[in-house]
Amino acid sequence: MLLGHAEGLPKLGSSKDLLLADPVSEMEGDEETDTPGQMVYMASFEELAAKYVQYDTIIWVAISLLLVLAWGVGVIMLLYLPIKRYVLQKDISSRKLYVTRNEIVYRVPLIHNTRC
Repeated sequence: MLLGHAEGLPKLGSSKDLLLADPVSEMEGDEETDTPGQMVYMASFEELAAKYVQYDTIIWVAISLLLVLAWGVGVIMLLYLPIKRYVLQKDISSRKLYVTRNEIVYRVPLIHNTRC
């Protein structure tokens, strides 16, 4: 259901041309995972995020309006809609897909609560 776009499609040729020079610099963050091989392919879901947020918003508004007509509780759902759209947009656009020679990594960043 969630299809992304490629950061760069490799051209047909030898396998050495398909490998990126430094896969560790491409992956960001303070993660403890080691990169077992060179990255062959990287995809992002940013392009899809806008369409998916719009699709989810239409469903959310339709359910909210039905609940407003039935019991009046859909007003609370409509007030929550901007927050839901923002969180969903950030969630989908932050997902990454990395393909190496040995594995496929689907990375979804975790939201950490930081306390001062």
